[in-house]
Amino acid sequence: MCLLSVVLFGGTGFIGSHIAARLSERNVGIVAVTRHEAHAMHLMPLGVDIVQADLHDDAALRRLVAGKDAVINLAGILHSRRGTPYGPQFRHVHVELPRRIAAACAAGRVPRLHPRPVIALPDALARLQAMFFECLPGTPLITRDNLDSMKVDNVVTPSKQVLTAEALDIKLTALESVAPGWLAPTARLDELRSRARHAHAEHPHPK
Repeated sequence: MCLLSVVLFGGTGFIGSHIAARLSERNVGIVAVTRHEAHAMHLMPLGVDIVQADLHDDAALRRLVAGKDAVINLAGILHSRRGTPYGPQFRHVHVELPRRIAAACAAGRVPRLHPRPVIALPDALARLQAMFFECLPGTPLITRDNLDSMKVDNVVTPSKQVLTAEALDIKLTALESVAPGWLAPTARLDELRSRARHAHAEHPHPK
């Protein structure tokens, strides 16, 4: 399938920036959706259309994905208040938002949806790692509550047949087949970073 237009949620981070660069190199039109436009300014040299929007507004999501060839969801957080079975921020971003995006894609007949990749550790090792991070000073990188939020499928709901990937006619792609391309070095992104460093050296911000 030839991609002409893609909507990218969570495109301001490490993986998202690399994906935007690779798609830009292939002349794919990219819309990066963010809650804070200032956080996505580094994507502008790539020709990315940056849209500030409320990611939990269903009508806005439907407008954003309508007519697009693919949607990539990389939105995620590492911290949340505790809760049962997991904290409210984890529920909003890791459970409710992917369901809303999937529903918007179904309504807009978007043929491809790529969910946020998660590389799993064995449960016991993951919980041990989370406990270790919880003991470190400052805000932990990951917590046991974060792990609990990942136990809920954030794309399909088996008890609601309407929201299965098959029913939504969405093709899921294995992480192993796409991650190498996402993380490969990109000459264009490296060049842009070099230009930015050079410009900063010539015109440093006043202290």
